[in-house]
Amino acid sequence: MENTTQDYSLKSNLYYIFSHVPNQVKKLGTYLSLYTLSKTALIILNVVSTKVILEVLFRAFTPQNAFAIVLLLAVCTLVASIGETIFWNKYWPLVVHIRLLFLSLLGEKAMKLDYPATETPEFLESLEVARAASSNNKRGLAGLLLNFSAIVPAVISCMICAGIVIGITPWAIIPMFICPFVNFKFSQEYKKIQYQKEYQISEDIDRKKEIISSTFWDFKYGKEIRVFNLAELLIQRFVGLMKEQEEAVQCMEKAKFKNTAFSKIVVFTLESIAYMIVLFRITHVDISFSDFFMIIGAFDSILLLVEEILRTLSDIQKNSKEISCFRGFMDMPQKSEQKGELTLPSEFHSLEFRQVSFQYPNSDNFAVHNVSFCIEKGQHVALVGLNGSGKTTILKLIMRLYEPTEGEILLNGENIQKFTILEYYTLFSTMFQQIQTYAFSIAENIAMGTQIDSERLKNSIMHSGLYEVIQKLPKKENTQLLKLMDDTGIEFSGGQMQKLAFARAIYKNAQIVLLDEPTAALDAFSEEKMFEAINEFTEGRTSIVVTHRLSCVQNCNNIICLENGTIVEQGTHQELMSLKGKYAILFSKQAALYERGMKN
Repeated sequence: MENTTQDYSLKSNLYYIFSHVPNQVKKLGTYLSLYTLSKTALIILNVVSTKVILEVLFRAFTPQNAFAIVLLLAVCTLVASIGETIFWNKYWPLVVHIRLLFLSLLGEKAMKLDYPATETPEFLESLEVARAASSNNKRGLAGLLLNFSAIVPAVISCMICAGIVIGITPWAIIPMFICPFVNFKFSQEYKKIQYQKEYQISEDIDRKKEIISSTFWDFKYGKEIRVFNLAELLIQRFVGLMKEQEEAVQCMEKAKFKNTAFSKIVVFTLESIAYMIVLFRITHVDISFSDFFMIIGAFDSILLLVEEILRTLSDIQKNSKEISCFRGFMDMPQKSEQKGELTLPSEFHSLEFRQVSFQYPNSDNFAVHNVSFCIEKGQHVALVGLNGSGKTTILKLIMRLYEPTEGEILLNGENIQKFTILEYYTLFSTMFQQIQTYAFSIAENIAMGTQIDSERLKNSIMHSGLYEVIQKLPKKENTQLLKLMDDTGIEFSGGQMQKLAFARAIYKNAQIVLLDEPTAALDAFSEEKMFEAINEFTEGRTSIVVTHRLSCVQNCNNIICLENGTIVEQGTHQELMSLKGKYAILFSKQAALYERGMKN
């Protein structure tokens, strides 16, 4: 996917981070400053310690003075080392805390983004990049703060070391400063290949591996894997991806060897020139051996520090870019943030489709075309038809998960786009065809929130058909669902899942009830009981049901029969049967199959 995210400046990205954690900025700056002071002191003490010890050994110091100097050096080094550890252990947990804060913001954004966006490859890719910027301690948000903890002491220490060398032998500093730039140049050539291959691995191969490997231990795939012997195919696909990953890693290793070899040859030559300059100065100028060893220590430090500075500058650029991607994702517009023009009416009167058509993204065909109907308060409406006729799409349009491509949908005579979407959602109790359970308690799975009304919960359990199931459990409604978070968690059957979905609908107690294949996983006896409970619950409410079981919709006020996204018939059961059209044919075929099954 072509990256269209705005590339914010480093300054802008730092302001973005700090503006979200204003209470942490002072602490962050204090710990960074103290850590920098400690680390810089440690580096410089390591450089000068050899000179100090040699001076003590070869000059006429009294034993007491020599001991005092060495002890002072040791104490200073110990204090600096302890200070570095203490302030790092203060700074780094704070950085991780900030990263986790942004990760939670990302999770909240991902869950609230408009539904159509979540079904596109572009969304998934941008989400992966945003996650990389907030879910890794060495990349993106945390990586940038980590970079500053590296580059600030490195720059200060490098300047001090350079000052030491220049003060004794100025010309030697030139080849020593060139060395790290050569190293950096060759490492960048390698990193270009590394970045391409790592991107291929993380954004493509790893994602596919995760999708396949998740089926290895996800319980819901267990039966089909065993019955259809899918293990061999899954392993074959997984091994194929592993080979792709091995080839990418080998390519990186070859590039690394090539660039490292050239880099070492050039750096060795430049270091030799620098050491020859120092040796020349020793033989021709009055420079002590202690100064010589201090310069050697400074050389090594400069080489390492400049390399670290250049590497960190490159990382800062990369991490800042990842933060820009993170911000781009966070800046994606969402309807839930938009205030509607109108206040949601307290009472529902009507829902009307006026010549509504809809195309799914990247599709050339209409899923729904020129559909018009009106649902009045208290009516029970059924959407029927073959698979792919547009039934579930209409429910999604009603729920504003999608917007019509053409036409409009009216609530009490007003376009539904004029209402705040989160307020609009309060109108509906839903039972979706694909029921999801969460690693929470049964009670939390029904209430779908942190605040649970015990009376409403009890009523939902009683009327949904879950009461007998829950009463057999040791922890009753507090029993954990799924084993992901709790080894004692339980798995509901398909039928129990549908009862759970119905319990959610009862608990929400909304004015309009949307039912998408509410009895698909139930046997005939359970289905009859479920529809009796549904009819009782929807009494006095407005309901819209999508179902293939036409025997269950005979009492609906209006049955809308769909074919290829258009309405071919609508009316009551008696009216449609008398037409002897599509609905009558479907109903008669289902009735004949049922009778044949009863005889068998």
